[in-house]
Amino acid sequence: MILEWYWLALIGLITLFLGVFAVWRTEFQGPKAGIRARMQDFAKQAVATAAKEHQIKLDHSADSIAAIDTILEGFSRRHRSQPIPEKELSQIVLTWGAYVGTTLIKHHGGDWHVDSLTAGSNTYPILFLKTKGASENVKTSTLSEAIPVIWCLKRIRYGNTESVAAKYQKATASN
Repeated sequence: MILEWYWLALIGLITLFLGVFAVWRTEFQGPKAGIRARMQDFAKQAVATAAKEHQIKLDHSADSIAAIDTILEGFSRRHRSQPIPEKELSQIVLTWGAYVGTTLIKHHGGDWHVDSLTAGSNTYPILFLKTKGASENVKTSTLSEAIPVIWCLKRIRYGNTESVAAKYQKATASN
């Protein structure tokens, strides 16, 4: 009887340890570690989908962002003829927005966050901290953000007047 309790307690401790380890990996390494990995997965999915379904090679270059506008135009036409259900639309904008954001981070720094300072929760902005100063003693820091997921959503909803490539260029010029 004591031996059975011993094994049950050991299994319980192992389960507790695995649970604590899972929380540590996502929370104590920083919540950004989880969102960064998630957005990288979406970006990889975008690269694969672009190649397979659109015959477009995405290489995380700044020039490849124009191809995203081309891909999103197809979704925009479809959305105007018959609105895309919100769940599917969310998946689409997360996938293509993750690619744009991952490219932006690769070339200009910044980091993914879940909530935006201006657009609200679950909008997945990239935050940039810019430090300026004429000397070591006088420096100012400003925080700016880019929200490529929202850029992609607007591109689908409002058409080519909301160019993702133009927003990318504007964001990179200010960062």
